[in-house]
Amino acid sequence: MSPDPRVLRGGLDGHSDAVWGLAFDVTGRHLASCSADGTVRLWDPRGDSATSGGGTATGTCLSVLDGHKDHGVPTSVAFVP
Repeated sequence: MSPDPRVLRGGLDGHSDAVWGLAFDVTGRHLASCSADGTVRLWDPRGDSATSGGGTATGTCLSVLDGHKDHGVPTSVAFVP
């Protein structure tokens, strides 16, 4: 099923499998995601690739964490204040 284009604001391309968890930090400037591909990614959801004039905005991946693979696949993420 495709997302409803009326609510889709953009995409975050990077994970190669299903995304299982998302979390915004308290400022709303960063987003963390974890995936069945075994990675956790830190995003700037506004990104510097955002377009002006009503175009589709995409975020920027700031970091990919995958050193935890010996401990299993991450299934959730959270920011701790």
